[in-house]
Amino acid sequence: MRSRENRLMQQANAPLIELLARDKKARAAAKALAALRSRRRRRVRTRPMAPPDVTPAVGSGSIVTILSPPYDYSWRTFYEGTPGYATSFVDRANFTGDCKNIANCAFALGVHFRPISGYVWARFAPMVSYIYFYAATSSFAAAYSSAFLGVYITSVDLNYQDRRIELDSRDTLWDVAKWGNEGTVFDRRQSRSLWSKTVDFPAVRARHYFVWILGGLSTWGAKPTNTGGWSDSEAFISGIVSACALDQSVLGGPPDKVIVER
Repeated sequence: MRSRENRLMQQANAPLIELLARDKKARAAAKALAALRSRRRRRVRTRPMAPPDVTPAVGSGSIVTILSPPYDYSWRTFYEGTPGYATSFVDRANFTGDCKNIANCAFALGVHFRPISGYVWARFAPMVSYIYFYAATSSFAAAYSSAFLGVYITSVDLNYQDRRIELDSRDTLWDVAKWGNEGTVFDRRQSRSLWSKTVDFPAVRARHYFVWILGGLSTWGAKPTNTGGWSDSEAFISGIVSACALDQSVLGGPPDKVIVER
């Protein structure tokens, strides 16, 4: 039905199109219109590097934000081919690390924020519950096992350039080493242990901040040697980042020029 309507419309307009085709002024106007449209299509508009900023009208005070899962980012690392492994998941907010003998691994969950005002003094506190196990056995060879949890903060400018490390603060959960014929040292906790850490740092609205709850394991154990010495080590941790608190206290100027009382 539509194709028949199109044919009838073309037949009805044919005399008018033929008449315009003989008119020099109409032909010149059609060419000028086509050239104008072509120039418009070729025009490239440059995208701004960063959107215009709107400064919040927050002049004083302190704002506390409770952050809960899912978090913004997850990260893990371990060496392929070694008895070390790590996981982390933003939706479940959990992490695991498992190492044996010559191995190490690390894991992290991260959140992003941008300060509420031009200059703020930020305070960040994660709440983590975890279970763990470690062991180090020595028979005239070195055995080593260690673990840590901490807070690692980086920042970039509004164009996501100029990366900086703002803070790297770690707490040792265990750090054991054996040598000689000292037997085995171990510890196991299947009920939940709690870990929390509060860090303070200055922040400016002209930057993006990425706050990570970071953890890692490291082990060392030696295979039997010609002298008969050997060692064995293990490290395991599994935890949940249940929540994080972010407190932003508005400053009246650059952080290095303001005395902050907490």
